[in-house]
Amino acid sequence: MKTSILAFSIISLAFICKTIEAAEPVLDISGNKVTTGVKYYILPVIRGKGGGLTVTNVNNLNSNNSTCPLYVLQEKLEVKNGQAVTFTPYNAKQGGVEGNPGFDTIFNWFKIEKADKDYVLSSCPSVSTTKTLCRELGLYVYGNGNKHLALSDQVPSFRVVFKRA
Repeated sequence: MKTSILAFSIISLAFICKTIEAAEPVLDISGNKVTTGVKYYILPVIRGKGGGLTVTNVNNLNSNNSTCPLYVLQEKLEVKNGQAVTFTPYNAKQGGVEGNPGFDTIFNWFKIEKADKDYVLSSCPSVSTTKTLCRELGLYVYGNGNKHLALSDQVPSFRVVFKRA
């Protein structure tokens, strides 16, 4: 299956936390609840193979000087935390209908899912009534060494943790 590169600005994403039996909260690496309106770094669980997530534009994959970044990449150096993100809950008053995001917004729905002690980011709008293919996000490695966040059945899931900025 052809790998689809995920083109979105990580800053404006609205992640949806997976509902677990007792509405288990998403925790940061300090054991604190991840809170809306607070900045966090998204870091890999497996250390030594790159740093946190950052954004870049399509024209210059080695620069973050874009006013409209389209790609989410993993920093090449482990010591770099990447770009801090702020999580916001989905708000139906901002252009959507709760429970039915519709065709125009289906690709903007992402969620944080528990994976053992860690988390994975996935694209699978659980509130959608449309039939979609649910996939976890992984890292697709290009020949130049850049690792792009991607939706694919052929890329292993990218396990992450959250660190308060």
